[in-house]
Amino acid sequence: MTRTDGNLPQHEWIGLDVEVTRGNVPQKTLCRGVVVGETRNTVMVRDCASSTERRFPKSGHVFSFTLPGDDENRHVPISGSAVRFRPEDRVKRLASRSKNKSRKRR
Repeated sequence: MTRTDGNLPQHEWIGLDVEVTRGNVPQKTLCRGVVVGETRNTVMVRDCASSTERRFPKSGHVFSFTLPGDDENRHVPISGSAVRFRPEDRVKRLASRSKNKSRKRR
């Protein structure tokens, strides 16, 4: 399944380009880089400017991902508070939620 705006929370994030901002100040970028790790409560980003790894709590931050192969450099923002699960649980839970929604629509 290809990554799209709608299904990005259900996919693995490691290796994706990301821009991190605070939820209450979206115009101020805290970090630009590549996702190198994820836990239940944090996302680890290798900063492009300094090549250091920085850990950001999911709660209170917005992660704007650039989809691979996207020529328009379209950013897909995801609120960290909405995806506070372990990575493997996030993929399963959000996939099952989308299946349940499609069943209810029928």
